[in-house]
Amino acid sequence: MADGRGDAATRIHFIAGPPSHGWNEHEHVDGCRLLAEALRRAKLNVIATVHTNGWPARADALEGADALVLYGDGGDAHVAAGQADALRRLSEAGTGIGVLHYALMPGGEPLERALMACIGGVYDPAWSVNPIWTMTDPKLARHPVTSGVNPFALREEWYFHIRFREDGEGITPLLSALPPPEVVSERDAPHRGNPAVRQAIAER
Repeated sequence: MADGRGDAATRIHFIAGPPSHGWNEHEHVDGCRLLAEALRRAKLNVIATVHTNGWPARADALEGADALVLYGDGGDAHVAAGQADALRRLSEAGTGIGVLHYALMPGGEPLERALMACIGGVYDPAWSVNPIWTMTDPKLARHPVTSGVNPFALREEWYFHIRFREDGEGITPLLSALPPPEVVSERDAPHRGNPAVRQAIAER
């Protein structure tokens, strides 16, 4: 909640990109609506707004946002493409920035620098990989966000070897684990494998 607002509702804005991949695979709009509805049903003092099909056209649409959640494709189709300066301004004004799934991969250097500054890391297809594997009993940090989270196993497309800010300032690894070597390609290819990823797994 923003300082000085007393009991005013926390304003969370979801920015959803259009569906992509195959039918019912990347349903960004429905995913954001599902999360917003969950917040409403929790009876929290929250106003959750979903912006569909990309960045809102109105310049003042995100004014006063306490949190911004980006959920859409990455690269050139990123929901914040061309909005690097706006993201920085929101972050510097105290807006929390959250990025879901493929929106962690920025399109172009300006957005990459902005995400590095705002959230501390990005998915780099020449450095990171996203294999599907079963994460078992990941390491959880002692943090309010992990309160009540029990050991678990889940098969999912886990992003691994994220490129973080070099100074590491302000970064808390809430959940971490290493994939098994066999799910990372032995050949170098974007998203699939590279020497740095294989070395990180070998040094586990």
